[in-house]
Amino acid sequence: DNSMVAFDKIYSSEKGNNEDFIYLSSITGLEFKNAAVGGVKNITLANNNLYINDNVIVNNNLNMELTYEASSDKLIAYNNTHHIWELYSSLHLCDYFISNSTNCNTIYTMNKMLIYYISPNEKTENTLISLIDNLLFYSDYNEKIIYNFNISEYTNINDSIFSLSVLNNGNIELNNGQYLLHKEYFVSDEYYYLYVKYKNLILRSSTGEYK
Repeated sequence: DNSMVAFDKIYSSEKGNNEDFIYLSSITGLEFKNAAVGGVKNITLANNNLYINDNVIVNNNLNMELTYEASSDKLIAYNNTHHIWELYSSLHLCDYFISNSTNCNTIYTMNKMLIYYISPNEKTENTLISLIDNLLFYSDYNEKIIYNFNISEYTNINDSIFSLSVLNNGNIELNNGQYLLHKEYFVSDEYYYLYVKYKNLILRSSTGEYK
């Protein structure tokens, strides 16, 4: 079936957790093991797109499937070539937004990521970021003001932006490499990290160089 509607379940694909499931409630939305994502009424895979409430979330990916990973309490969209998109039940917790962590180098649309620190060498408390409707929302830890970066306006991309990743080569990719937000032209450093300071999103390398 290519649609998930009220009262449908997706069971965990993990061994040992295959009795756990997510459930689409007509009242509370998409119910995970530990929390619920409100407002979700239906999820559909069609025309190489993933739709939530009939809105395109992921576009132009062939042979997509959905699976539930109970150990991390998240819904995953994937195909036979790569991992495409994730939806966490609640805040995605990361020490840093950093290229050398496959768990904390990407933010997916409809998710919020709490980033505890700037980098391994700078343990200053950092930020909360989220990606919603092609807008990257962020706040400085010491302020309560929320800022946003309009990816579509900056790049002239009208497609749905479903992922933003910082890679080990220093690039910032959108939609699993479909677009580039930042290109690194120099020899790659050990890692790169993204953080917030003075109302700005900043990319630096492990050497401390600003990008």
